[in-house]
This record gives sequence, structure tokens and C-alpha cells, in this order.
Amino acid sequence: MLHAALLQTGPVHPDDVASALGWPAHRLQRAAKELAVQFERHAGPHRLVHTDTTLHLDCAPGLLTAEQQQNLYEGGHTAASLSPGEASALTFLLHTAAHNLPHAVPAEQLPRLAGRRLLAPFGGEPAPHPDVLFALGLTDHLLPATAAACTPPPRGGAGR
Repeated sequence: MLHAALLQTGPVHPDDVASALGWPAHRLQRAAKELAVQFERHAGPHRLVHTDTTLHLDCAPGLLTAEQQQNLYEGGHTAASLSPGEASALTFLLHTAAHNLPHAVPAEQLPRLAGRRLLAPFGGEPAPHPDVLFALGLTDHLLPATAAACTPPPRGGAGR
């Protein structure tokens, strides 16, 4: 429950999280310690930052390979910080696309993800933006803007 709450917020005071969840302070402390351990154990993209005055999720550094970073640089993209919710939604989209599963991104997240160029610009089911696929080395080239508006990204898990 704590993980879900932190996906929806930025840095927040621990007392505010405990109050919102209806938990006493000691329960929040235990949950935060357990969540931090789970993140470390599973080597996922999130890390828990927990101080006396703030509690939030942060992305673990070094998740992109050197080739993925080079693809971003050569494509003229600059690094962008994703919120934990955006990172989770994008990871979910990549997983479902790779395994040809139906997408189930919450409708309220779609406008924000599209505005951040994380979703493909064509209608239909939400799919990762072609530039995201290129940056991660899952396709061989950037799609021109006109083609990206009309052509869905490749479905399936075929990468380089």
C-alpha cells in the first residue's frame, strides 16, 4: 500500500503519508523499512528515500546500458526525469508490448504520458512511443514524425 501511495505523489512528509493511510507512525516506519529492503532485494528501478522530513521514490541510477544512453544522445534527446508513476506505466507498457498482452493503463494517466512523449502518437491501444523504443535499443531507428503519426511500433519482443 505504501508503494502505491508513493507512486502517486512526489516527496511528502512521513507524517502526511501516515495520516493519509490512516497508520500510526510506527507502522509507517516498519512499512518503509520493508519496502526499502524489497527494492534492494529485487533490483527494480525504484529506491526509497526516507528521511525525517521526506519520503519518496527515486529511480535507481545506471539502469540504461551504454548503447541505450548513446542512442538517446545521438537522437538528440536529453535526459528526462520520470515520476515513479510514469516509470511504472512505461515499464508496464513495454512488458505488455513485448509479450503481446492487452494494455490496461489507467485512462487518467494517458494524457500525461502522451504529453511527455512516452506514448505513440496514433490512436488505438496505448503503446510506447517509437522514440522510447529506439532509446532502449528495441528498434533500429527513429521513426520520422510523419511516419510515427501513422505507423504503430513493432509488436512483439524483437529487439536488436
